[in-house]
Amino acid sequence: MAHTTRPKTRRAPDPAHLKGLRFPKRKQKTSVKREQLWTPEEHKVFLDYCEDLRLACYHAMARECGGRPSELLDLKISDVEVKVSPSTGKRYAEFWIGRTGKMKKGRPASISGLIPYFNVWKSVHPLRDNPSGAYLFPSRENKARYRNVPLKPDSLRLAYVRTIRESFPKLLLRPDIPLEDKHALKTLIYDKPHYPYLLRHDFATEIAPKVPQFVFNQLMGHSRTSKMYDMYVQDLGDEGNRELLIARGIISRDETMSKAQQQMTQPVYCPVCREPNKQQADFCFKCNWVLTTKGMQEVRAADMQALEEAAKQKKQLQEMTDEFKKMKAEQDREAKLVVMLVDDFRKKRKEGRKPLLDNVEDFYAKVNDPNYHVDTSVIYNEYFYNDLDGGNSSSSKKG
Repeated sequence: MAHTTRPKTRRAPDPAHLKGLRFPKRKQKTSVKREQLWTPEEHKVFLDYCEDLRLACYHAMARECGGRPSELLDLKISDVEVKVSPSTGKRYAEFWIGRTGKMKKGRPASISGLIPYFNVWKSVHPLRDNPSGAYLFPSRENKARYRNVPLKPDSLRLAYVRTIRESFPKLLLRPDIPLEDKHALKTLIYDKPHYPYLLRHDFATEIAPKVPQFVFNQLMGHSRTSKMYDMYVQDLGDEGNRELLIARGIISRDETMSKAQQQMTQPVYCPVCREPNKQQADFCFKCNWVLTTKGMQEVRAADMQALEEAAKQKKQLQEMTDEFKKMKAEQDREAKLVVMLVDDFRKKRKEGRKPLLDNVEDFYAKVNDPNYHVDTSVIYNEYFYNDLDGGNSSSSKKG
């Protein structure tokens, strides 16, 4: 049976009244609204009160570089290289992401303002002593125990849920937390979504008015002709006019930043070792140098407490020394009394006179008498029996 090929069907021509018309392409939209993005104050309280150092490090890096969760979770400790700017002396960390991600093409990324969170997590990392090949964000599941396995995106999302929904509500009951922090915690717990990919939208919305579109595509890991710009960028407010005033030199960048933004983007550098530290740090993370007035007050209070403790111990030692000297003087006096009685017994016995004590048994009973105040009766008794008759203890006991 011969093989027959079916003729190719051609697309029906457009109707005459539709020729020449251009249909607009549908713009890609996102379901994320601008009011759903975290504010700088909410980012700050999350980093300040998050007890999971691994999660705080991820949040800081995702906040500054806008990488996809799968790209950042694939990082290893050796991939992050900390550098120092020769002109400013400030430190920053560079790394490559995206080589095994969605686009299969690596791109450079960096963090600078939130680098202290990376340093803190690296110092307590389970494989900090053997960082070669160790994942920066290892998994803590039972199946991954004692294994070098990266954290999964689903586990990362659960870590955010546990931290915000379970740990943060307990902070609202603490009286030592400021009211403005409690307000930010409440909005973060009850009003804002908290999945990891939201940080990418936040990063894109922040840098969109500051950089050209081709730079935006490179930072986000898109192709040069990508139309994903509208997918991430929210409707802008006064950002355009603000950037124009900054470009003209009318205002500075710091004037447009809130206090929370400045605290997150401007770490405190130690004057001794030049290590970047968190804004709320009282002591240097690396050399423990005092950074704030509060830290100085704590050091002075610790010094005063140490001096008081030393004076107290010195006083106790002096009292113990005086008591020991008193006891030793009492023992010496009693020892001299016993030696005097022994010498008196020996001399008068040789002369045939009646000694001070009639016999050895009487003397032994006198020494052991609790009212006689002699605590070294055993030593004196041994000395008495050994020396009284020239070392003949058996004859002495009989006599």
